[in-house]
Amino acid sequence: SAAIALRRQGHRVTVYERYDFANEVGASLSAASIGWEVLEQWKVDIPAVKPLVLQKLIVRLTEWETGAVRGEYELGDYKARFGTGKMGLQRKIVVNHKVLEVNVEKGFVKFENGNTATVDLIVAADGICIFFLIIVAQNLGITPSVESSTSCCHRGISQSSKLHELGLSEFVLNNGIEFCGGFGINKIVMSACHSGENISCYCFFP
Repeated sequence: SAAIALRRQGHRVTVYERYDFANEVGASLSAASIGWEVLEQWKVDIPAVKPLVLQKLIVRLTEWETGAVRGEYELGDYKARFGTGKMGLQRKIVVNHKVLEVNVEKGFVKFENGNTATVDLIVAADGICIFFLIIVAQNLGITPSVESSTSCCHRGISQSSKLHELGLSEFVLNNGIEFCGGFGINKIVMSACHSGENISCYCFFP
């Protein structure tokens, strides 16, 4: 998102990924209606990945026994209501670049493969955040205090056919992203994906 935002403002952006994830399987990707239009402008072969268009945001009651719907928000007209923006300059993605050294003041980054980069702005994301914070803290003479999260999450993907066998077809056919269990730590977030062939499920717990 940072890369896209900077790109739209006319900046030249390079995204460095530590791995190429060529062997990763079983992950689901979500994109809002605006994101869908961006993918089309990038000429991504969307039908090839068997997408599923989510039409609803569904919140179910905290009582797990009933599963009654507390609220429902329609997403089908998202694209028409919020529109889309301009694309700006092209960005570049480079894989297999694990960061070893960062100098924030000089905008310098050194990678494990020996490559280096000097830039005007460094934006750290995902797994690099802790490493990046430690490096910055060391440069400033600060000792960071890191604590474990108050909650955990397990992600799983199931075949929709299994839900049909269990009489849970509703969760496959409603074309929505569902939040089950209320607004506390214990919850399940799930939605159908891959043309409805699979169900992506995120389980949050203390």
